[in-house]
Amino acid sequence: MDAMDKQFKIAEEKLVVFVVSTTGNGDYPENASRFMRWVRRKTHPTDMLTGLNYAILGLGDTNYSKYQQVPRQLDAALEHCGAKKFMKRGEADDAVGLAQFVEPWKEELWSALEPFLRQQPLEQPQPLLAEEPSAQGKGDKGEEGRETQQTQHLQEGEGEEAQEEDKKDSSLKDLTAILTGATYLTGIQAEKQVLHLELSFPRPVPYKPGDSISIKPENDVAEVDAFLELFNSTGTEQVSSEHNTAIVTPCSLREALTKYLDIMESARTHLLAYLSEHCTDAQDTQRLKHLSSSAGRFEYETAVQKRTPLRETLLAYPSARPPLLRLVEHLSPLKSRLYSISSSPLVDPSKLSIAFSVVDFPVRMAAGKTVRRKGVCTNWLQRLCKHLTDRCNAETCITAVSLLVSIERSDFTLPQDLTRPMILVGPGSGIAPFLSFLQHIRCLRSSGNQVGRITVFFGCRRSEGLESDYIYSDDLRNLVQDGTIHELFTAFSQDAEDEAGAGMWRGVRLNVAYVQDYILEKGASICESIDADGGSVFVCGDGKSMAHDVQDALISVLTKHSKRTREEAVAYLSVLQETGRYKREIWS
Repeated sequence: MDAMDKQFKIAEEKLVVFVVSTTGNGDYPENASRFMRWVRRKTHPTDMLTGLNYAILGLGDTNYSKYQQVPRQLDAALEHCGAKKFMKRGEADDAVGLAQFVEPWKEELWSALEPFLRQQPLEQPQPLLAEEPSAQGKGDKGEEGRETQQTQHLQEGEGEEAQEEDKKDSSLKDLTAILTGATYLTGIQAEKQVLHLELSFPRPVPYKPGDSISIKPENDVAEVDAFLELFNSTGTEQVSSEHNTAIVTPCSLREALTKYLDIMESARTHLLAYLSEHCTDAQDTQRLKHLSSSAGRFEYETAVQKRTPLRETLLAYPSARPPLLRLVEHLSPLKSRLYSISSSPLVDPSKLSIAFSVVDFPVRMAAGKTVRRKGVCTNWLQRLCKHLTDRCNAETCITAVSLLVSIERSDFTLPQDLTRPMILVGPGSGIAPFLSFLQHIRCLRSSGNQVGRITVFFGCRRSEGLESDYIYSDDLRNLVQDGTIHELFTAFSQDAEDEAGAGMWRGVRLNVAYVQDYILEKGASICESIDADGGSVFVCGDGKSMAHDVQDALISVLTKHSKRTREEAVAYLSVLQETGRYKREIWS
């Protein structure tokens, strides 16, 4: 979308279909931020886009509080400028499965497009290249010229503030970081392994508490070898952006599959349809066609989309062997992963740290078979830092590791007024950004700044022993001792189960402690911090259940201790979100 004026002019378009997502906590997608800032300007004439007919498909995740925020903002902005919506906005929820929303919406789209296509046949597509400057210069005269000038605001009229923000963002992109330290924060037998990594930079990096770091991973060499073996390829074929735009520089196929292309994601329906065209076995053709159709949607979601790498799909349909370089054209880019920064620039602006869970879990497939799935980036990082941890095989050690990273801004930031109370809820690795907050506040306090009362709620399974996942335990205790944290409440669910004695009753665990249990227990003081003292609440961590349970606990607390009805408590939390006093950074 940021290609407007370079590849298309929206004021001259008659028909546009937008597919847009909401990233982070209500943020614009990276390739749409400039466009969204431009289109939402209140100074635009209300007839600027009267010739435009549009439809919007929004992509989001209901685990996030600002679900579908960007698509809804785009819809409102286009209507304000006089554009006409020719079909209802689609809202696809990744928490349930995008396909079950997207496929019906696509079918409706073709029906809605039919009247337009009858009125005017489709023109021959033009290559998306930057246009040559007009011989008449910028802004031709007349009404057409007015529209052309309006669209030029995206490049020239965003204002000094937006342009300055772009300059700041560019200084945070494509930075070289050296991996200088790695420590396991969990016991060797913990259900999930959590690693703490330390990175250093050749010069100070202007990051802020709450920011994230974006890391571009590489595929496992063994997975690349196995993929190439299916096509009897050595990987020496030369490829470039002509084969796939994700390949940023000409290289060997092996390097492209390692660094640029995602071979571990599940095959999407359009790829299955492509594979069906290159089968030598009729049954494989029929089966792949069915899985890629709307009729086979349920089977696709249960059999293919269930974290099944492309290689396993190719093994399941051995006659599906398209030309390898043609298949490369259909592969998705290998995406960067975001990790919360757990350090403060006030400690050392040329260093930062992160913490992450190493993704490795079982998946039960059809016919009762169980297979393990591993995260691409977390397992790659684990391999890279073996030489820095005490769980290292000396024969596999590497001496120096550099990473290409970017700093991603977030609105999950400290409040402007630090003299008011803060409540931080961060179970598991959700505590990581709060370490950044707390280190920052400790530095401010040591410089004589006044800081309000800070209450921290942390939860995990085990508090100690080989199965312990009490991460950053020493750091948290030190922060309590030096007065940065006023109260620390820790909930250990498996420890509580052991203490229950009775263990299970009718399939329910007894006396299990989670962070939401402590929120309910401390409800009076929480309500006082929020209501009477103007405090803020921050929640970070898993969105599958924790975030919902914590929100329900907060609603119960506000209902019980502030004499609000449940509906009033829900509305009050919404107001706190809008004013930045209730922030959530969650993931599914």
